[in-house]
Amino acid sequence: MKLPGMEVQAARPLLKTIGFVFGLFCLLMAYASGVRLYEHLLGGRSMPQHRVSLVLDIGGNVLLLGMSCLGVIAVLLIGRRGLDRVVGTWPYVLPAVLVAVFCATIAATLGARQMTWVLPAASLFGLIGLWAGWSVLRQHGLPITTRVSDMSLIRKQNETSE
Repeated sequence: MKLPGMEVQAARPLLKTIGFVFGLFCLLMAYASGVRLYEHLLGGRSMPQHRVSLVLDIGGNVLLLGMSCLGVIAVLLIGRRGLDRVVGTWPYVLPAVLVAVFCATIAATLGARQMTWVLPAASLFGLIGLWAGWSVLRQHGLPITTRVSDMSLIRKQNETSE
């Protein structure tokens, strides 16, 4: 016989381990992007021949550094306060956009190995995440400024009414 809270109790060590590994990954990515950005600013790294490539390369490094730092901050805040308290007051579309931009940033960095692809890929995926969140809100007839906590309450009300 299973007790109601047994699944949650068993999942906590796994979620803490995943959070720890994700935090380490974000720290490593922040370090790598910081070193690359520092090399660019010193001029020691080979400069692309076009200004657009240079701007995209530096912008990609800045975005990777920013997203990695946000990942570390998110792991610390979620570990301390819990996911519901951290994300509950955010607009509903923001988590989808942040996850899409983070995934695109990491994929472009690790996959293409050229920082010039990071900004366009992150912009495209961020727009896709925004569209997905907005379309969910439109299905419920809600404005784009709806909070995550409001959306969870609306879903619970819809489940009880069905």
